Amino acid sequence: MLDLLVHGLDQVEWLTGRRIVAFTANMGNLGFPEEKHLRDHAAVYCELDDESSALVEGQRMLPDTKGSDYRVHISGTKGYADL
Repeated sequence: MLDLLVHGLDQVEWLTGRRIVAFTANMGNLGFPEEKHLRDHAAVYCELDDESSALVEGQRMLPDTKGSDYRVHISGTKGYADL
């Protein structure tokens, strides 16, 4: 995963008060395919201990002024959080 995306996973647990019990993720390099060790995007789909879910997305494909970014989106019956 992208180096700082782990903090997005921390935020999921902090915001929800739940533990991540399972996840699936993917990542890749669309911007510089010749750089075999570079990853410029990733997404993690998380299952939480109450069977809810969260999606954490990280990417470095934004304009230069925002060279690294990740976001957390959590939805529930009483609303959602998008960070």
